[in-house]
Amino acid sequence: MSRIRRLILVCTGLLLAVTVFVGIFNQPSIIPERTFEQHPDVTAVTPTVLSVVPEEFAATPETLVVTPSVTNVNSETMIPKFVMPLFDSAFAIPSTQNTVTLTQWAVSGPNDVAIDSSGAVFFTEGNNNKIGRLVPSTNTVTEWANFFGGLEPRQIAVHSSGDVYFLAPNGIERLVPGTNTFTRWTTIPQPGGFNLGMAVDSTGDVYSVSGGSVIRLATSTNAVTSWAVPGIAPFTGLSDLIILSGNIYFTYDAGNKIGKLEPSTNTVTLWSIPTPSSLPKGMTVDSSGNIYFTESATSANKIGRLVPGTNTFTEWSLPTLGSGTQGIAADSSDNIYFEEGFNAKIGRLVPGTNTITEWSGAGIANTSGVIVVDPTTDNVFFTHNSFTPLGRLS
Repeated sequence: MSRIRRLILVCTGLLLAVTVFVGIFNQPSIIPERTFEQHPDVTAVTPTVLSVVPEEFAATPETLVVTPSVTNVNSETMIPKFVMPLFDSAFAIPSTQNTVTLTQWAVSGPNDVAIDSSGAVFFTEGNNNKIGRLVPSTNTVTEWANFFGGLEPRQIAVHSSGDVYFLAPNGIERLVPGTNTFTRWTTIPQPGGFNLGMAVDSTGDVYSVSGGSVIRLATSTNAVTSWAVPGIAPFTGLSDLIILSGNIYFTYDAGNKIGKLEPSTNTVTLWSIPTPSSLPKGMTVDSSGNIYFTESATSANKIGRLVPGTNTFTEWSLPTLGSGTQGIAADSSDNIYFEEGFNAKIGRLVPGTNTITEWSGAGIANTSGVIVVDPTTDNVFFTHNSFTPLGRLS
């Protein structure tokens, strides 16, 4: 009997040892994630819909040749330490020097820039109430005077058809360059602010943000739909937007959030940015659907990335303090270009290597501006809100 009892005790001991051994090797990893994840707020909203009657007129354009100035610009490349929220960042000593070509065209006070499929660069002239087009290969500039007058055209976008849409304080306008025809839709809702940020989808519908709302103009039916984003008071405002897979992503600067509107379900999703009071402004998207945005507050001074599918944020601190960055764009290789208006620089982030390159020099003005990338050549065009010529880095 004692032998059986001893056998039972030995077997029990072996079973406990095996259990402990297996348990140790199945413990979860304690290595922390190097991302910031959150649960966004999701809300259903009821849109308002109205119909507007557009006005049309034909304009006679002027065409002239502008001789550009061409210079070389040096850069500094810096590799920042990976930054987690609430931790400081560090930068290496500049390790390389690169040279790019800066070309400038002395056009009249460009405010915003958009590029069509042929590489022609369209821009708004807010001070002169004109729409301009630059053909870089011939240095030819064509200008159309806006018949509606005194409306200071600002943001601009080009549809794949070649039609050019732009925002004025009291509505949305369209220029058809082939017929020199302007169309204006005037009764665009503006709850608490001017129209800002715009994009055109594949069907020709125009989206913009105004005050605390996202607005859609269906140009084929003249129907205007407005979605009021929950919790946003008039005059606190949305800043910029992009279209991705039929959804509208936007920055909410005063609320320190990135938002998404799903027009098909009238659903709004809001993500809070990890860095407090970062003042998000410009937005762009890479080929994988990741959302990049600028954090323009001098106390933040970062480029941020949101991966919507996983609700994760990544932030890169910029090497030059107080950059006031606003405009941002992605090239075909998913490099992220941005302007540093307060420091008179153009920057590039390579997310895969956490490398930031900055270019400074004559012609890169000390003001906040916009930046776009030609999708065919990856040349970078920029302007600085009426203060400088139209520039290109190549």
